[in-house]
Amino acid sequence: GLLTGQDNPPVIIIQGDHGPGFLGDAASEDAYRERLGILNAYYLSNGGNDLLYESITPVNTFRVVFNHYFEQDFELLEDKSFFQPSGTGAFKYLDVTAVVGDRSK
Repeated sequence: GLLTGQDNPPVIIIQGDHGPGFLGDAASEDAYRERLGILNAYYLSNGGNDLLYESITPVNTFRVVFNHYFEQDFELLEDKSFFQPSGTGAFKYLDVTAVVGDRSK
């Protein structure tokens, strides 16, 4: 199997880019939670799981992995969440971290 008989156990990351909410949804707390609720599943061997924390967001996934497995020194970024309501134009994002759960604690 994938996890047995390996000299070098694998790293497996399954990650969604957004939840089922529609991009054109009006700005609301429910829309933020639905759109930002993603699948984030990890199998990190050789101590990698110990580096994960409950509030990790995708922006830090590969920073943690590269730092641990490839001896890099990428700084972890703030675990924040942003939402772009429809009709606001490109790159007009709302910081909704406090609404969907402050992930910096």
